[in-house]
Amino acid sequence: MDNKKEENHEEIVIQKYKKIENMNTVVMAISIFLLPIIVILLLIAEFNQFENMLMILKILLIVVISVMMIFFLFIRRCPNCRARFDKYVLSPTYCPFCRIRLKK
Repeated sequence: MDNKKEENHEEIVIQKYKKIENMNTVVMAISIFLLPIIVILLLIAEFNQFENMLMILKILLIVVISVMMIFFLFIRRCPNCRARFDKYVLSPTYCPFCRIRLKK
């Protein structure tokens, strides 16, 4: 009975971690796509001396970078014990703190 409960709990943790990885992929793809576009627009606005557009793009760049940093700080956690993963562990198969499996 307890063994079945543990397996069910492990499956739930694996599903939660899969959702976290999917969100991580989406944010990474959006940031890789948006950052160069914003930087190119900043260079164009600076070259053509568009003051209003330049200010808006600077604020947008700061917001995008801040959201990415905050998102990555809070998303890199174990769904079971909520411990933060080390920055060098990109795709862990188990949590180093509670030792629960995160991937099949």
